[in-house]
Amino acid sequence: LNYNKKTYAEYKIDNSIEKKRNIPKDRIRNENIRNSIFSDELNTDIGDFLIVKVFGIGAPGNGVLLAHKKNNYFLLTAAHVVRNLSEGMELKIQTIDKKMHQAMILKKSSNFDSALLSFKSKNYYYTAHIRSNVRAYKGLDVEVVGYSLPSKAVKNFSLRKTFGRVIGVLEENTDGYRILYSNPTNVGM
Repeated sequence: LNYNKKTYAEYKIDNSIEKKRNIPKDRIRNENIRNSIFSDELNTDIGDFLIVKVFGIGAPGNGVLLAHKKNNYFLLTAAHVVRNLSEGMELKIQTIDKKMHQAMILKKSSNFDSALLSFKSKNYYYTAHIRSNVRAYKGLDVEVVGYSLPSKAVKNFSLRKTFGRVIGVLEENTDGYRILYSNPTNVGM
C-alpha cells in the first residue's frame, strides 16, 4: 500500500473525537500524528483500516474492504467464516471505528474459500488497492493483518499485524493457501 502521514492524519481527524472539539484541521495536520491526540492507536496505519470483523455463526473472522460505490461497500472474507449462512442472508460486521454494520452475503465461491459481502455506510472507509499483475514470489515482503481470537496470553479479540516474507509458493496456488510465509500468526488472523 502506498500511503503517507497526511492521508492518515486526515482520516483520523475526520473520524476522531477531536473533530467534535472544534480543533482546526490545519493545526492538527501540521502536528506529528503520533502525539497524544492519537495515543490510543499509536501503531495504527492505513493497512489496519482495510480490515473488518465479520460475525458469522461461529467465532468472528476477518474481512478486507475491496471497493465502494457511493454508500455501498464491498468486502471479501473467507467462506468458512460464513459457512452456515447462505447468499442473501445478513450478518454483522464491525469497522475499525468500532461501528457495527448490517452486511449481506452477495456470493459464496464454490471453488475457493471466499465470500463477497456488502454493507451501506455514509462514513468513509479506505479500500484495498488491488493490482492484478502482482503475484506472490519467494522473498516478497508481506504483512499479515487480522483480528486474532482470544488466547491464554491475550484475553481480547484484538487487531494484530506481523511482518515477514514469502518463503515459498507451492505449485497450483489457486486459492492462496499454498503460499508459505515467515510471519507469525495467531488463530483467527
